Amino acid sequence: MPLDTVYKYALDQYTGGKWEESVDYLEGSLRLYRLVKDSDAFCNLNCSSARLYNEERFLEFPELHAFGTIMKRAQCLKRCKQGLPAFKEIMPSRETMEDFENREPYKYLQFAYFKSNDMAKAIAAAHTFILKQPEDEMMKRNMDYYRSQPGSQEHLRDLEIRSYQARVYQ
Repeated sequence: MPLDTVYKYALDQYTGGKWEESVDYLEGSLRLYRLVKDSDAFCNLNCSSARLYNEERFLEFPELHAFGTIMKRAQCLKRCKQGLPAFKEIMPSRETMEDFENREPYKYLQFAYFKSNDMAKAIAAAHTFILKQPEDEMMKRNMDYYRSQPGSQEHLRDLEIRSYQARVYQ
């Protein structure tokens, strides 16, 4: 199912107060987003060294050589993406990708977790959102509430950080 469809359905369930279903689809949309981003990174890495061969032919035409290299990389990216499941679906809209880059799904997810009585996940989702959007007034109030809860500190973690990454605090 395309990311746009899953995300829209999750938000529809959220608007309708169907918290458990909203959680399921928001979590699913986050997995799909990661799949798209990881697949894109995989292809970019694999095609980063795509170059033209027989470069001697282009010594007198540097622009032609540069254009040929761009075309070779584009061909590599196209071939790579055709073989990956993430790109077999309709690509997400720019608005959807911006929502995910700004961690908007976590704003909805934290409230859906809260309404589903899953305080630990609500705290983690709120924390993940506020790291990217520290000026959001509503989330600041939510975080104040969550921090006032006993044991909340152990749930303050960035859900976007992978196990092999470390967050650097300034």
